[in-house]
Amino acid sequence: MNWPSIEKYSDAILKLSFQDSDLKNSIPETSEIISGLKSPIIYSGNYACVFKLNNKNNNHSWAVRCFLKTTPDYQERYREIHKYLQKTKLPYFLNFELIEKGINIDNKWYPIIKMEWVEGDTLDTFLKNNYLINPQIIENFIEKWITMSETLQQFKIAHGDIQHKNIIISSQKSSYQIKLVDYDGMFIPPLKGKKNLILGLPHYQHPKRSNDDFDLYLDNFSNWIIYTTLYILCYAKDLLKSLNNYLFTDDSILFKKQDFQNPKNSQIFNLLDNYNNRTIRDLSNLLKHFLNLNPKDIPPLTKNNIQNFPNLLKNYINIIDWLQDYINYPNYKTNYYSQKNSKSNKKAPKKNSWQKLGFTLNEANAWKSFNFNPNEANAWKSLNFNPNEANAWKSLNFNPNEANAWKSLNFNPNEANAWKSLNFNPNEANAWKSLNFNPNEANAWKSLNFNPNEANTWKSLNFNPNEANAWKSLNF
Repeated sequence: MNWPSIEKYSDAILKLSFQDSDLKNSIPETSEIISGLKSPIIYSGNYACVFKLNNKNNNHSWAVRCFLKTTPDYQERYREIHKYLQKTKLPYFLNFELIEKGINIDNKWYPIIKMEWVEGDTLDTFLKNNYLINPQIIENFIEKWITMSETLQQFKIAHGDIQHKNIIISSQKSSYQIKLVDYDGMFIPPLKGKKNLILGLPHYQHPKRSNDDFDLYLDNFSNWIIYTTLYILCYAKDLLKSLNNYLFTDDSILFKKQDFQNPKNSQIFNLLDNYNNRTIRDLSNLLKHFLNLNPKDIPPLTKNNIQNFPNLLKNYINIIDWLQDYINYPNYKTNYYSQKNSKSNKKAPKKNSWQKLGFTLNEANAWKSFNFNPNEANAWKSLNFNPNEANAWKSLNFNPNEANAWKSLNFNPNEANAWKSLNFNPNEANAWKSLNFNPNEANAWKSLNFNPNEANTWKSLNFNPNEANAWKSLNF
């Protein structure tokens, strides 16, 4: 089938050339090209262009997906996907329907996808807005990402084109949800045996992926790429300066297809391999190991696989060092691989101090990268400090309880240190700060035995501390 151009679709959208009643009673989202002339806002991709329409009668908004090209059996695929997603009712997918007589162009009907519109940021925008100022949000997102990967595995779904533009972060009250869009390349069990005609954005895909790869493993490599990227953004702040030229460029968040095609000459892999955080070095090695495999042999991203690096990285010796440090296998370097094939000889791993205190693998490595020991980390964590925060306070010689007292009054580490160096306690400092005194100013008044309110009264009348003290000493 020859499909209309984007321009033809835009004209038809403005004319509301639909049969569907929801869409006929909607208003397209537009932008003004020149004074008085509006055009629909277009969200375009390789296979379709998308328009947003807002219903006149209620608060519903719709995404209308108009095809630019398709696979030969796209209608059958979309019907099966629609039925399967309706049955599973997972929160990661949006309601949609394929409308055969969707939009009329030049007296001919063309099919469209009508999908609920979700407000939110694409993954790249979400990360740009948060990775420097809200590391805790990224830390929480890592857990959500792993949970989503595990859930889709459980329900035997692979999206097929995992990349930042197909991941929408939808805010709902104080929380947020992951929504996936664009289901052209989705695998579900009813489609098993078909070809994969959409290979996805190369910056997130295994270089060996081909049209024959169409099964549950489709997202495995992409999910590990995003997991590694998230981990770096969350736990490697000093590394980000070196990576700055690679972040959020060329239609990717970090890795590019060239890194996958030639990892030995990749500047990104080189930086990761030489970074002083062992987990990041190991993740780098893991990705390079995956590049030597076929896509179908790459394991899914799960909590169990993250905690079971040795079985995934059999040929990389530095993971042995990491595992000895983390779970204390006896004589691991010489005995583990011979033990693992013999049930009678295999020794169960002992829990170490981190595990006993309830730290996950990611958490333990994040704290260890800042040289915290388990008990020290637990003391900070019990007061809701993340590793970056705790390190900022600790570097200024605050202990956890002391830091918490200042933090509870909305002091940042440097600010608190300025007040503390002048012998103010948190409550004192807060009293002065609330009246807009800086530490040195407050200290000048305090040294002359003025309390905050008293000092504020004199200051509001343009007296400096020495002047005010001279008058006060005469009982004014």
